[in-house]
Amino acid sequence: MARIYWANPFEEVSDYSQHQSFYDGTIETIFTAHQTKLNVMTWFDACEKDLSATRIYVAGNTRPVIVIEPLKVINLHYAQQVGQVVNITQEEENRKVSLNCQGKKFCFYVRSNADAQVKEGKLYLTLKEGENYILLSYKTKSNTPVVSSLQQTRDWWHQKWNETAAIQFSDSEAQRVWVRSMALFLSTFGSEKLGLAPPTGFAGNSWPFPYPQDLSYIHPVLLQTGNIDIAKSWIEYFAERIEGMKAYTKRLLKVDGILSPWVFPYGDFEGYHDPTPPINSITRYTTPVIWLE
Repeated sequence: MARIYWANPFEEVSDYSQHQSFYDGTIETIFTAHQTKLNVMTWFDACEKDLSATRIYVAGNTRPVIVIEPLKVINLHYAQQVGQVVNITQEEENRKVSLNCQGKKFCFYVRSNADAQVKEGKLYLTLKEGENYILLSYKTKSNTPVVSSLQQTRDWWHQKWNETAAIQFSDSEAQRVWVRSMALFLSTFGSEKLGLAPPTGFAGNSWPFPYPQDLSYIHPVLLQTGNIDIAKSWIEYFAERIEGMKAYTKRLLKVDGILSPWVFPYGDFEGYHDPTPPINSITRYTTPVIWLE
């Protein structure tokens, strides 16, 4: 949807530190640039899952500028490029960013106490001394204060970790890998049945597609750690798509039964992979046929 970055990258920084708290669900980055100290904390709201936040404390004379740039050209897998139309409007204390990508319309909202200006389809936020915040809400506006968002996110993560079974390793590195892995699972997967997340996360780094087979490695972990609601939702998600998979198989292979695609659509199966899958060999990127009576 968009890129968020510093308008003028800092040529030199000092006193740098970064800490990701899996217990709180936050990342805090502290550094000094141009004799100005910045403390940046970011999080995805664990309760309002369409809300993310950034809180920045500025101490010094420099006034850094953050750019929120909606993408007009999107680079996709298989060397594809698509363009989208961007429109930024004011709605009360929010800036509404409307996106139209080949007829698919979407929007997100930006709420900030920084000085905001729109230039050439980009939103420039000039930070002031003291506390600054940037709240991004997707599809609908959120009136949740930044302090409340942070507190409810911390509370959710504290409760989730306290309810999740733990494995203790004698090797400290193995323990850290387990904690990071569980944090990825619990922050990426939910019980809402909205679709399957790519194994490398929603950023799409390296591989942007979800494989149902990859989930089979995670499903036992969710069961064994007490996250039954997430594991149950996956079974229901697949079961609700049986008729769609049968129609998909009949349409592409002209046979009865199910040939499940390796990559599931986020919507339904109607028209999926028309007129043909994006690779030459359908057998390479599909699972074995399961014949139904």
